[in-house]
Amino acid sequence: MVQCFNSMNNLNSMMLNASLGGDGRPMEEYDSVLDPFGRDGWDSPDPDIHIECLMPSGIVVPLDVLKDATLETIKQKLWESEFPLHGTLRDMSQYVFQCVTPEAEAVELLDESCPLISVRPVFRVLRVIEREGDKHEKLLLSQIGNLIGKNMHAFEAHNNSAEVNEFRSSMRELCARVVAERDAFPWEQRVRYCYPCSVAWAQEMPLLLRKQLPSSGQIMVEVKPQWGRDGQPGGYTTLRVEPSITASELVTKVLKKMARSSQQALRNSAHSAHLQQPDVPKGYTLRVVGRQQYLVCDLALWKYAPVQEAMNRGERLRLQLVDNHSIELPDWGPHPGAEPGRCRALSVNTSTLQRRRHTPVSSWDIHQDFSLGINSLAHLQVGEGVTEIGLEIALFCGAKKLCESVWVSHPLDGGPLPDEDQELQVGATKQFEVEVRDLPRMTRLSLAVFEVARQERGFKSVRQDSGGKLFRNYLAWVNAPVYDYRGQLRQGTVTLYLWPYTEHMRAGEPLQPLSTVVANPDSETATQLSVQFSCYCEQPNRVVMYPSAEQMLLYAHQAPNGADRDSDFKHFGRTNTEQVKEELAKALENMRAFDLDDYSKEVVWSLRNTCKNMWPNALPKLLQCVDWSNGQEVAEMTKLLEDWQPLPPDKSLALLDVNVADPTVRRFAVRCLQQASDEELQLYLLQLVQALKHENYLFSELAEFLLERAIKSRLIGYWLFWHLRSETGVPCLNVRNTLILEAYCRAAPHHMHSLTRLHEALKTLKEADLFPFHPPEITQKVKNGRTARKDRTMILESLKETVTTKHTLMDFMNPLDETIICGKIRWEDFTYFESKMAPLRLIFRNGDEGGDDVNLIFKSGDDLRQDMLTLQMIRIIDKLWKDQGLDLRLTPYGCISTDHEKGVIELVQEASTMANIYRKKVGGMFWKDTIYNWLRKHNTTDERLSRAVREFSLSCAGYSVITFVLGIADRHSDNIMVKKNGQMLHIDFGHILGHFKSKLGFRRERVPFVLTSDFVHVITECNKVAEAFEEFRQNCERAYMILRSHSDFIISLFGMMVSTGLPDVSEEEDLRFLHSTLVRKKGGRPDLPESEALKFFQEKFTEAQKKSTFASINNWFHAIKTDNNV
Repeated sequence: MVQCFNSMNNLNSMMLNASLGGDGRPMEEYDSVLDPFGRDGWDSPDPDIHIECLMPSGIVVPLDVLKDATLETIKQKLWESEFPLHGTLRDMSQYVFQCVTPEAEAVELLDESCPLISVRPVFRVLRVIEREGDKHEKLLLSQIGNLIGKNMHAFEAHNNSAEVNEFRSSMRELCARVVAERDAFPWEQRVRYCYPCSVAWAQEMPLLLRKQLPSSGQIMVEVKPQWGRDGQPGGYTTLRVEPSITASELVTKVLKKMARSSQQALRNSAHSAHLQQPDVPKGYTLRVVGRQQYLVCDLALWKYAPVQEAMNRGERLRLQLVDNHSIELPDWGPHPGAEPGRCRALSVNTSTLQRRRHTPVSSWDIHQDFSLGINSLAHLQVGEGVTEIGLEIALFCGAKKLCESVWVSHPLDGGPLPDEDQELQVGATKQFEVEVRDLPRMTRLSLAVFEVARQERGFKSVRQDSGGKLFRNYLAWVNAPVYDYRGQLRQGTVTLYLWPYTEHMRAGEPLQPLSTVVANPDSETATQLSVQFSCYCEQPNRVVMYPSAEQMLLYAHQAPNGADRDSDFKHFGRTNTEQVKEELAKALENMRAFDLDDYSKEVVWSLRNTCKNMWPNALPKLLQCVDWSNGQEVAEMTKLLEDWQPLPPDKSLALLDVNVADPTVRRFAVRCLQQASDEELQLYLLQLVQALKHENYLFSELAEFLLERAIKSRLIGYWLFWHLRSETGVPCLNVRNTLILEAYCRAAPHHMHSLTRLHEALKTLKEADLFPFHPPEITQKVKNGRTARKDRTMILESLKETVTTKHTLMDFMNPLDETIICGKIRWEDFTYFESKMAPLRLIFRNGDEGGDDVNLIFKSGDDLRQDMLTLQMIRIIDKLWKDQGLDLRLTPYGCISTDHEKGVIELVQEASTMANIYRKKVGGMFWKDTIYNWLRKHNTTDERLSRAVREFSLSCAGYSVITFVLGIADRHSDNIMVKKNGQMLHIDFGHILGHFKSKLGFRRERVPFVLTSDFVHVITECNKVAEAFEEFRQNCERAYMILRSHSDFIISLFGMMVSTGLPDVSEEEDLRFLHSTLVRKKGGRPDLPESEALKFFQEKFTEAQKKSTFASINNWFHAIKTDNNV
């Protein structure tokens, strides 16, 4: 009885405090309804009951719930109620209910699947408290926040919406499941996870690799034991082996050849007590010297990526033999934040809640026009002479406009201009020429606010009248989903926070439907627009829901012919089969054009079943024929996708671009991607991460897929982390990226530790920025490349002092390749480049003895995301060519963006820019033998020089085609390099897709690609080998035609990047450049045959050759501008 009295007294005390400082209700109200002895309604026939929830903030929240509602359902409803001060609490998973039971016990209700009636809390009061063990949770949140650059406690407090909470819940449930699967990996798979080593899954050795083999058909391998005599590393043992030998067979050969003393030392080291692990198989494994990569898969040697790299370079493969017990693996115990027990409480069960609500109305049953009320505007920043404030509003699905724009005008009538803090009452309601039933699931409301003034200002301005005396200056824009994340049509008053226009936004287009649907988080200063979403039901509490996939399938099966349009193609399926095939093939071919004609759309849609059975890979084209505002066609497409044959991963990427908004289609695309290997997925990961920006809501199957693959593969996890981390500072990406990063860190704490070590090193380099800490007169000299020796010495000493005091630039992952460990920095080579951004040059010793040094450039002040995209495309193009047996000796060097305008670039070794080569001779760019003489200087024998010339010819062909097709601009002598072995490469990709620079209205670059006379001089070996130039031409033509055969794939990769924040890939218009260079449409014709496409490229090749002088003049002007010695 004492315990009961104390517990009840505590509850009364809490309720009293809450009533005084919470909702303000007197205690008499509680006395009238509460009975401590259980006679307060639990046994009544009424299924409902009134409860009180006491929050940690002191607020008492009343709730009417079902008696058999689960605790997790009640918690979900409680968090959705948005009670006062709800923003001060964290995610609901961090709290549990506490109550006094009828047995006089104060208990925490940890099992949230338990029905409320089985608990019967005294006073019908549930107290919300923080979970036990929260100290560890706070520490973990702090560590995660430090890594991703966020205050996670503040982030939780400011992002506590129902959508955020449900997303975190679903991600934690996913993590719990995937972590359990990963923890069950066998030893070999765990090694592969911790130390990724890419492999090729092809059955036969590629032709290019076979060409690299000597006449004997064998390769040279050098293997050293982990330990030799006296505990010291052993020497190398050289073997000549077949490339088809497996890793385990090679281990056996090595052990047989090794000296007995080395074998005994290896065994002794392996049997140390601290190395014994019960689940590790006995035996030995091969590790790649210089890398944390182990050949644990029992595959043919040639299938491993490090082996292929060595074969391509013509070098011996160096390996180390290690005992399996010496391979360090992390503790695979429970992971905080990803346990099934914690996630169980996060799943949302709304079944008991739905019984209290009215049955939702299907949006397909609403025949009223969509309407929107415009209430008011606030925080407007208008200019002088404004006569009117207005809005342009339209509805979009992807890039498709669903109806004509609606305009709202609010004349100022000569009154005072609205102050920033003044609210401008509009009070207008507008109807759109589209019915609610025709609104697709992913419909966006796109709005733009403008002023009408006598002066033009801002980034978006158009003439208001024909006389040109008034201008419509657009001030701000915003997008908002018409349906919420649950599929419920939005109703009621909503305040939208608008974005200002920026320089790189779509030219002349005030509405930004392809941009983010996230509101401007700067709510204090952003323009505010209050709108009223209309209610379409007689009962105000009744909601309108978009049909679920199951409902659409039912609808489609009930009306199998309902999606046929009123056209002549309705009965195509009954006609001659060959005629059908011919007509469909012709229509699909015509659809390769950028602009689709209605006839082809009609044919393809009418023959959709034939397309499904005979041309399943044509699905992206079929989707362009669907009228997404027609519910019948949407249902029919959903039914078709139910058993559509999965597309190859590279073909499925087109289903995730900005034009494909339907969630069923995007779900199908993710299903297709499931079959991609980690190596293939990594190739497209940049696009897949960018495709998240096209999602209307936090949760998507794509986000779920990427997180799952990241948890199961550190290779994917590493790059996913940095692709997301580099953009957490972008306001519209902050919430989504932070939540995914948080989920990944919770599921991979061992990887988080390595990433934190790397992050600390990058933070040290960031703090070593020389510009803020030196006088302006010195920093300006650095930018202009004119630093005096004494100033340079002073700057270097200052930089070294800044870096050495941090003690973090040692033993961290190479940012460009996490399998390589950066050891001690080589201070004798530490320096900076004299240029506008003064990037740092860093050379580290390899953390593995015998490994090559790590050469890096840390750059601050430039956005490297576009460079990453271009280099990724070069990597993919290189693979496309090699798959066809064409190796053009490209150098797709490493590049990673790690933060806003910060990143790391691979320092290409033994290479010099063309500008530096020209600089050694006055007028060097006009002497055709300048490059040839430089190569001859570094290749002193005829054999080496001939090999260097061939490397130059092949790589020049590759980069000529790439720069032409991708429209890479700003190609001057400082952006082209030559390696001492003859390989040419291009660097610095700040302008792509034909965004060429102009000066005073004249385009500086007037050639399709750079092919100067000095290039030709090298290719033909001083005009001694005439047929060499013809071989160069043939390589260019073959390379071009291979790319053209993959044009759909290349365009789809860029299509996924549209409107993701890159200045040169901001709109679909930018993709037209690819259509032109790949001859996808010319002169109004839909597509050219191969012969004409080849003729088109040959004309461009001839043009580049004839106008090569323009390229030399461009180099000369660049040299003058940069004050080079000309």
